[in-house]
Amino acid sequence: MKTHEVQYYDHELGKLEHTWLHKIRKILEHNCIQEISSVEFICKPIVGYNQRTYSLKKQNFEWVCNCQGFKKRFDCSHKQALIVHLKSTDKDTVQGELF
Repeated sequence: MKTHEVQYYDHELGKLEHTWLHKIRKILEHNCIQEISSVEFICKPIVGYNQRTYSLKKQNFEWVCNCQGFKKRFDCSHKQALIVHLKSTDKDTVQGELF
């Protein structure tokens, strides 16, 4: 992904990580992804990290998020976390790969 220039030092892992990787990992660790229907999920906030719940909907075979990052880049950590979540739960055949 083009937007991964910024790095973050993860003290738990003891290594540098791209900020999106860190956020995707946190979203998955905190079980923030919840299914509303087969074509709609929400990404709940990570307690102490953010306060908003985002909606992810499948449109034209692609996942769309209502966050600001997605509006600017057509991609975001919420969407990528959903893709990883779906692959890990075998719920969907998704287009696009994480990185």
